[in-house]
Amino acid sequence: MKLTFVYNLKLNKTQEEIVKEIMWHSSKTYNILNYEVKEGKERINTKGSLNAEGSRIYKNLVQT
Repeated sequence: MKLTFVYNLKLNKTQEEIVKEIMWHSSKTYNILNYEVKEGKERINTKGSLNAEGSRIYKNLVQT
């Protein structure tokens, strides 16, 4: 079973900067959510959408 796909994109400088920025924010949001779940500060509803949980955490991060 293949777990990942590797793509080589040909991006110009602006596109590359945008993708790097999105990757940074995604990683930051994931790490914060993961840490808060491990520390017991957050609970995740596994029946709901993880995108909604991540969005809530990210909004709190941006507001502070």
